[in-house]
Amino acid sequence: MKFNKRLFVLLIPISLLILLFAMPNRKVQQDIVYNTEYERKDIITVHIFGEVRRPGTYYLDENSTYADLLVKCGLTDLSNLDGVNLNVTLLNNSSYEVLISDNRTNIEPSTLVPDISDEKININKATQAELITLPGVGSVKAKAIINYRTKKKFLKIEDIKKVDGISENLYDSIKDIIIV
Repeated sequence: MKFNKRLFVLLIPISLLILLFAMPNRKVQQDIVYNTEYERKDIITVHIFGEVRRPGTYYLDENSTYADLLVKCGLTDLSNLDGVNLNVTLLNNSSYEVLISDNRTNIEPSTLVPDISDEKININKATQAELITLPGVGSVKAKAIINYRTKKKFLKIEDIKKVDGISENLYDSIKDIIIV
């Protein structure tokens, strides 16, 4: 009988160790689901640089045009759109450059593309797609902002720094284009 108790005492820790190693790692599975949850096939990634107000990476609908991209990033007074087809459909993972105008006198902002880049994004009301247009904010950070505001409303723009993943540097890059 005493031998069986020792065997029983040895088998319990060994069984627990086997169970721990045999059980799937739930955190890894959650990360996989979390990352694939926001992958959408109807969203494309494009980069724009050059003579624009907010150069960077943007996430747009797959049928977006060059004009749609220019509306998001904004044009400067020196942007040159001469000979540019604004109706071209953007390609996923592509870069686009807006050239500077050769004629720097009497330049007026382009009337071909409406300039709504001065509109600020309300972080209490913006959709995930709108938040993604902020420089440095991707789908994961946009979702974190939405999750935070469902629990606690942003009272001032500085409150966005309380969201996981929003660093001081990121805040500095978006503070002028967000409101509450």
